[in-house]
Amino acid sequence: ANVMVSVEYAAELKALMADDVTVTVSTANGGTLVFAADETRYGYLVVANTTLSMDVTLAGTIDGEAVTMAKHIIGVRAGTHQKLQFALKTVNEDGNNKGGAQNIEITVDSELVTSDESLVVTPPALPEIEDFPADGQGGETDPEPTEGLPTIVGSDFNGAPFDIDGEPLVITGAATLKVDISAPNQFAHIYVKIDSKVLTPEELAGIGLKAEFDLAEPGELEAALSGLGFPVSDEVKGQTKALFDISQFAPLLLALGEGNHNFVIRVVDQQNNEVEKTLKLKTVK
Repeated sequence: ANVMVSVEYAAELKALMADDVTVTVSTANGGTLVFAADETRYGYLVVANTTLSMDVTLAGTIDGEAVTMAKHIIGVRAGTHQKLQFALKTVNEDGNNKGGAQNIEITVDSELVTSDESLVVTPPALPEIEDFPADGQGGETDPEPTEGLPTIVGSDFNGAPFDIDGEPLVITGAATLKVDISAPNQFAHIYVKIDSKVLTPEELAGIGLKAEFDLAEPGELEAALSGLGFPVSDEVKGQTKALFDISQFAPLLLALGEGNHNFVIRVVDQQNNEVEKTLKLKTVK
């Protein structure tokens, strides 16, 4: 039920680092690891379910400048080794990495080492630490998680796939807007939150909706959601694929005026794995 974490620095970066450089890894469930610049030991974080998200922050003096770089990593599986690798990225045309903090970019790579079978993470030999028995039999273990995390993919914006993590999609007229959602371990919930200044509670009530709903358990909104073409109830719960199609919203959004509109989609499967993505739209007349 743990994640093992290690930190590595490229030689070119190490040569520019002062002793005050630290890497902090924190999780939403309160776990925190702080790696000093010369730390070589592994650290461990507890996973509450089968996955967690990590916030990785590097801070300190590099090449004489104060630098802070951060990265958010999601979908980290229990029983894996996360290798956080820090390196300089060449930013000058002559290939020179140096020249002040404004010319230094640090990339954080998370290498996920996983297996199709259950495994025991064994740390390097450390004095007076016996957190992991040599025979791997440390008492009762959780059932092996089924492989496959939920996915949320932009499948069709006016006939072409799109990057749901990219810039807002610009809507100027009638538009096709479809998102493919999958969960190999079957859906438990598909939560949707509408964040829009023009799609007010009053406007949503006019079409029978609220700002937040669950397609798997829609309650009193089931008829309205189904009428708008959304899969609901048994069309979602226990299934592995669903289509989130909000093409019908494009004319409504345009009629209400220009603005930004976010559809936050959070998928939870029956292994309690979850993934969240935001479909970002912008209406322009």
